[in-house]
Amino acid sequence: MRNISTSHHTSLLHLIFTLSGACALIYQLAWVRFFSLEFGSTTLAVSTVVAVFMGGLALGALIGGRISRGRRHQLRVYGLIELCLAGYALLSPLLFSQALLLLTGNSGGGFLELTAWRFIAAVLLILPPTLLMGTTLPVLTTWLEQRAGKGHYRSTTLYSWNTLGAMLGVFSGGFVLLPQLGTSTTLWLAASFNLSLAVLVIYLSRHQVAVASPHHTATQSKAVPPIAIAYAASVALAAAATMACQVIWTRVAGLVLGTTVYAFTIVLATFLAGLAIGALLVSALLERRPHLAHVTLLGLLLASALAILSTTFLFPYLPVWASQLFPLLDLRHNPSSLLILQLTIAAVLMLPATLLFGGIFPAAIRRFAHPDHPAGSHVARLYAWDVVGSILGVLLAGFLLLPWVGANSSLALAALTMLMAGYLLLPPHRRMQPHNLASLLLIAAAVWLVTPQWQPQLMSSGPHSYAHRYQNHDSPESLQHHLAEREQLLYYADGLTATVSVSQDLKSSHRDLYIYTNGKIDGSSRYDMPTQRLAAHLPMLLHPHPEQIAVVGMGTGTTPGSAALHPNSRIRVIEIESRMVEGARLFQDVNHQVHTRDNVEIRIEDGRTHLLRQRQRYDVIISIPSNPWLAGSADLFTSDFFARAAGALQEDGIFAQWVQLYGLDEESLRMVLRAFTSAFPETLLATTILRTDILLLGSQQPFNIDPDTIQRRMEYPAIQADLASLNLGIDSAYHLLTRIRLLTEGVNKLAGTGLTHTDDHPRLSYRAPLTLHQPTQHRNESLIAEHATGIAPLLRGSEHSLRHFHGLAYAHDSFLPTGKEAWMVQQLISGYYSPLPTP
Repeated sequence: MRNISTSHHTSLLHLIFTLSGACALIYQLAWVRFFSLEFGSTTLAVSTVVAVFMGGLALGALIGGRISRGRRHQLRVYGLIELCLAGYALLSPLLFSQALLLLTGNSGGGFLELTAWRFIAAVLLILPPTLLMGTTLPVLTTWLEQRAGKGHYRSTTLYSWNTLGAMLGVFSGGFVLLPQLGTSTTLWLAASFNLSLAVLVIYLSRHQVAVASPHHTATQSKAVPPIAIAYAASVALAAAATMACQVIWTRVAGLVLGTTVYAFTIVLATFLAGLAIGALLVSALLERRPHLAHVTLLGLLLASALAILSTTFLFPYLPVWASQLFPLLDLRHNPSSLLILQLTIAAVLMLPATLLFGGIFPAAIRRFAHPDHPAGSHVARLYAWDVVGSILGVLLAGFLLLPWVGANSSLALAALTMLMAGYLLLPPHRRMQPHNLASLLLIAAAVWLVTPQWQPQLMSSGPHSYAHRYQNHDSPESLQHHLAEREQLLYYADGLTATVSVSQDLKSSHRDLYIYTNGKIDGSSRYDMPTQRLAAHLPMLLHPHPEQIAVVGMGTGTTPGSAALHPNSRIRVIEIESRMVEGARLFQDVNHQVHTRDNVEIRIEDGRTHLLRQRQRYDVIISIPSNPWLAGSADLFTSDFFARAAGALQEDGIFAQWVQLYGLDEESLRMVLRAFTSAFPETLLATTILRTDILLLGSQQPFNIDPDTIQRRMEYPAIQADLASLNLGIDSAYHLLTRIRLLTEGVNKLAGTGLTHTDDHPRLSYRAPLTLHQPTQHRNESLIAEHATGIAPLLRGSEHSLRHFHGLAYAHDSFLPTGKEAWMVQQLISGYYSPLPTP
């Protein structure tokens, strides 16, 4: 068969490497999800995966540099690497599920033991495929160098197109494959496609004559000289600053756009798009003018420092622009416009700087290229330094800079790091000259002084959820003035996983307090009180003897504080963000000083992970996470999570789950109900705040409810006072039980049949953000009313007590929304216990 021309091979290999980059990012998205579901979505868990992932790339690059030396069949080697990678990806759903099940089953110890097992799991599962990924660039660079020459130019274009492929992988994986197919199917599809690419490469290699570059054949036996430490450090510092910026910008974007799966996808894809386009532009420039490599690299580093610093001046405008785009894009009637808003904000924030970042690595390759040394080994070493710097940037930004220094100061440090990377490019004798050192220190001082102050109240205003409130404010000053008039910021902290703030409403008569996560209200001292208190008291009072209690989510601390009032109860609060625990201290007037109670233990841990690892079984588990449109929180609404919770309960245990009615369309609500009922054959639905919140109560055993017993337990002074306070006014068991609207049959009818929300196919994560601004409360309330059955069929007790329940149900009919519902309850009770006169 006639050989295909080298030029055609080169073009085809660039396309293959681009598509391979897309597959690699799809793998990364899926593997991180697999891992975080089992070991938690804490910053430490995710950072462990990222560190091992990038460490594998670095080690793989070094290995690739070694195996590329002196080999005559580089294209075949590359094809075999892609083949092994595709094979691993095909098997990875099974490998991950079985390995994680085995490892988590042996991780019942404390924090240190879990951390050790988490690291072992990451090394065993993530390191092998990332080693393979890391080898591909130097191996393919060597082949192109042998065939077409200009090895260093080939390596920069390969890197550029591979990065562009990574961006395509993020977009296709995050917007199409994962939402439509789920995690496992997405992996299998990407792996199958990757497998076809590998087969194509191997086929092409069979019709190419093995050729080694004559020039390099003689030199490859020589030791490749190491890159100068200063130059290597420059590459590493630039990479560290780049990745630190990504971490910080992702947090800032979350404050403005909301921490949805779409926002994360758009931020990552925009970041990669900037890197890819910048890399392609610089590669093209240096192909024509290679002598400009040094000045180009130096200019990129200096310009990157200025671009990083400029974003700190841009931040105050982001909430304003998001609020102005809200009515322009008409998000209420065009939910998909949310993606346009998020893409616009992300592009304005990141593209100018990332275009500069993208050119740094290709320019470094050309700057440090040597015509007498093979490009593959050279690229491998530089790539390894680049990845090491990236690891340091991610870890330092996530664990130290953001929590302790803040976003603006962290970016100032990143800008200074870029400047230092440029300074290291100076010749050694010039670096040590006093006037150059003095200039560097003066520039550093100037950067620090001109960096603007972070505006916590403005940046935590939550335009992603409350943009409609800010539409009349077209400048940061106007919006800041509006916020300052309405509320006082009492607490603000950047945590490892989220930004937490507490504000006091200056316009309310009771000076209400609100606690926010990334600008979204997650609890209050007054309005949310019925939900916060009933989430504790309803399941506790329905259980015959609640002693061991788990509460997933701290919020204001009111729910665990109310649960702790019950005699003989031991409360364990599971909260992923330590800053939330600190913020809840400001609610001590309503949360019964939960932080200091002897029967309350607070653990900073992922809720899913805790329920899987915990050997102890609970009598009651109460789950009050944030809304399911938020990434991470949505994983606490899957059928798998509910099954895990059911397994962590005693046989007669009760699980309570808060669910919102606002911003959740009918199908999403049904999806949550289907997931819940799949784990709990007996289910009750109670309304805590009309047209706002409901509480699902699940058990493996039928509910037997005795109003007299509940009444006696409610007469415990602390419980009685708690239920009678703040927007509740519940003074009897009968009044409490009127909150229960649907029994098992009604919940099942409302849930209906259809798709559900699972770990493997997180449909709600992708559906809920698009309905966030839809007016769904009244429709959902009507659906509940249509299926309402009341509590009467489950009541146990004397006829006198039941008649008393009937009367008090109407004495408190102000809770009932319509006369139709009051009539429905009357008919149900009357039908169950002979005709009763209407009060």
